[in-house]
Amino acid sequence: MFKILIIGYSSLVKRRIIATLVRKGIPFDIASRSKKRKDLNAENWFHGYDQGLKKSNANIAYISLPNSLHYFWGIKALKKNFHTLIDKPATINSKQLKNLFNTAKKKRRILSEALFFNYHDQMKFALREIQKKKVVKINVNFSIPKPDESSILSSKKLKGGVIMDMGPYIAAVTRLFFKSKPKKMIKNIEFKNKISSKINTLFIYKNSSFFGKFSHNDNYQNFIEIYLKNKIIKLSRVFSPPALEKLEVLEIIGNKTKSKKFSDDIFQNYIEEVFYIIKKKRYSFYKKRMIQDIKIREYLQKY
Repeated sequence: MFKILIIGYSSLVKRRIIATLVRKGIPFDIASRSKKRKDLNAENWFHGYDQGLKKSNANIAYISLPNSLHYFWGIKALKKNFHTLIDKPATINSKQLKNLFNTAKKKRRILSEALFFNYHDQMKFALREIQKKKVVKINVNFSIPKPDESSILSSKKLKGGVIMDMGPYIAAVTRLFFKSKPKKMIKNIEFKNKISSKINTLFIYKNSSFFGKFSHNDNYQNFIEIYLKNKIIKLSRVFSPPALEKLEVLEIIGNKTKSKKFSDDIFQNYIEEVFYIIKKKRYSFYKKRMIQDIKIREYLQKY
């Protein structure tokens, strides 16, 4: 019933998306700038994104391009009647997001930001735990070594930088773990070659807080620490969990530590939800969360 047109042959597509689609038997086409076919699993390989939108018989478009191109090709895909999924960040600002949702509404198509780290069982476990006990504070660190100068992450023109790349995680984590708006937001941003390379954030809520360190210029770190009233939960490799690999979650209560293991495929869970949402014709399902997140991201982008 569903087939996906992948627009762009990004590293994420190559290392994560295609593997899941092949394993689950989900048909897909690829539209790329390259004339030469680079993936034998795709039913069709189109040279040029427009050719893909024009000739593919898929009903879902997955846009995996540099950030600066997301809005342009998102609008095109929706106008061609594709349900449209866009890699994070789906848009640069709220004006673009509003235009995308207006187009999606006219076309009766879903629009979703493909941000799916929270579809892992370890995150589901953590979110269940905060329903039982109040969050006191959350510490997050997602840091990677400095990207190559040739990387799109290092390109100001293509809207690279840590704020565009990791800002969606800041917005999503605070939305998922805190149900109210922060009373105060503090940020500190560092730049390298006129592009954001580090951002530290402190969000203060009524009786809790969020501290986040996100960096494109540090040793690799990838964890969330959740401080509850009588317990600490530590999640590992949160924002890029390998598919079907066991990840350890630690529960610390006093001087005792319990270990739990979770294995999952976040893209599989996300795309199966997308299929369900389309079947149920819940076209605005992702709208509220995306509007919430863009407000936080626009705050982070002001400097």
